[in-house]
Amino acid sequence: MPSFSIPLTGLEADSTALNTIANNLANLNTTAFKAQNVTFSDLFYQQIGTAGSGDPIEVGAGTQVASTSTDFTVGSTTSTGNASNVALEGSGFFVVQNNGEVEYTRDGTFNVNTNGFLVTQSGLSVLGYPSVNGVVKTDAPLAPIQVPVGQVEAPKQTQNLTITANLNASAGAAASNGFTFAGNLNSATTGGTIVNEPITLYDSNGQVQTFNAALTPSGTANQWNYALTLNGVAASANGTGTLTFNPATGALTSPSAPLTGITFPATTNGANPLNLGWDPSSLTETASATALTGAAQLGGASANTTSVPVPVQIYDSLGEPHNATVTFTKDLTGINQWKYSVTLPPSDAGGAVSANASGTLNFSSSGVLSKINGVAAGPATSTLPLTFAGLADGAANLSFNWNLYGASGQPTITQVASASGSSATNQDGYAGGEYTGYTIDGNGVISAQFSNSQTTAIGQLGVASITNEQGLTRLGDNNYETTLASGEASTGVANSGGRGAIHDSALEASNVDISTEFADLIVAQRAFEANSKAVTTFDTVAQETINLIH
Repeated sequence: MPSFSIPLTGLEADSTALNTIANNLANLNTTAFKAQNVTFSDLFYQQIGTAGSGDPIEVGAGTQVASTSTDFTVGSTTSTGNASNVALEGSGFFVVQNNGEVEYTRDGTFNVNTNGFLVTQSGLSVLGYPSVNGVVKTDAPLAPIQVPVGQVEAPKQTQNLTITANLNASAGAAASNGFTFAGNLNSATTGGTIVNEPITLYDSNGQVQTFNAALTPSGTANQWNYALTLNGVAASANGTGTLTFNPATGALTSPSAPLTGITFPATTNGANPLNLGWDPSSLTETASATALTGAAQLGGASANTTSVPVPVQIYDSLGEPHNATVTFTKDLTGINQWKYSVTLPPSDAGGAVSANASGTLNFSSSGVLSKINGVAAGPATSTLPLTFAGLADGAANLSFNWNLYGASGQPTITQVASASGSSATNQDGYAGGEYTGYTIDGNGVISAQFSNSQTTAIGQLGVASITNEQGLTRLGDNNYETTLASGEASTGVANSGGRGAIHDSALEASNVDISTEFADLIVAQRAFEANSKAVTTFDTVAQETINLIH
């Protein structure tokens, strides 16, 4: 007699396959759904004899479902534009909590509940590493992540200020480097007559100095003595000499080359010594009347001390902004030296100001900061502590550091021959701000955003890796739990330990392949029909056997 149990096992196994395929197709659009596959194995065999060769003659008892495996390949990532949505690109699971029990999911459709906690669509708490004072503690236990909805971030007083700027090395003044005048000296002039030619010169501070060239007949034909003075003081070098002219043509014959090294000592205003040159070849001596023209200084310029103001907004202990101004002015009393001053509007503060609020900066010949208030510049001496007392709004004294060296260990202010100006100002204070939203970055760090443009890390999503993912139990709602077969989960953060990266504002799609499922559906259908045919055939054979009795 045929055994109905054999095709019935096939029908049961095929039903499982059809149900699995139908479930896959039903979840074609389920976020982060993972398709399942059914595998079969044969049942035991009954030996009913042996062949002449001794080989066993066996009859099988049917089939059974050997396993249902899950395809954990990553589904495609779909951008949603929703900051609450995250997708795992790679292996791993988000960690959630259900009434104290830890579960795992690939579905990153998160929201914020009425208490400000990050939760899944089904309301389970999302677990992550907590943050203390904006620093995530990945060595702490996982905990529910709370978003500071409705909270106000406290203001922060400015503590550090950095200015990146260049001060034009060409600013200031230029000292005269020579003088000139032309004309004729009357050859009949008698001794004792002095011909003066006053000229205005500039010293290194751009200040006007009175220069005079006195020309006197020497008593020898065709020769004149010259004496050069500055503010009535004789030159310290090359300030006197004799001019000789050709009696026939009146042209200068000696000196035959321009004069150099005419030196005057430093003036009383602290300017540098003047070093001048003079080319007297444009002078002549003839019978015509003495007449000098074209007197002028060469190379000098008056003082150009245009200040370079750099505005920067800083904050006091109450979060009130103050428009501080750092002003740089070329110091004409020193070489490559600038004066600085840091001020607040008079209406903002009326108390004492620290001594470092004004001072001097010196630069090397290559434009590098060399001294700060007379002290050699370097990382150890580059911080100027500043304090403004008596703030009008009642805030604490505004004390902060002006850092003249950057994080790279190099000065942030230079002096080269380029336009003066600031390219960047940075300070670390801010006003108070209200919570406006949050973001999740590629490492799973969740940062709260505030209306004062500040962001603060409030936690980091935990990501679990499972040794044997096939051993997980499906719980519904896109959740899984570990079993003895899967092993315990190892929890860390994204982009570490083989865990995938996190894609913000996106969700992972189902990995169900509709064409594959349709093909499997046809195969399962044909198998079910074949087993059904076996049952009807067995029924016919059984009826024929019963009819043999009658």
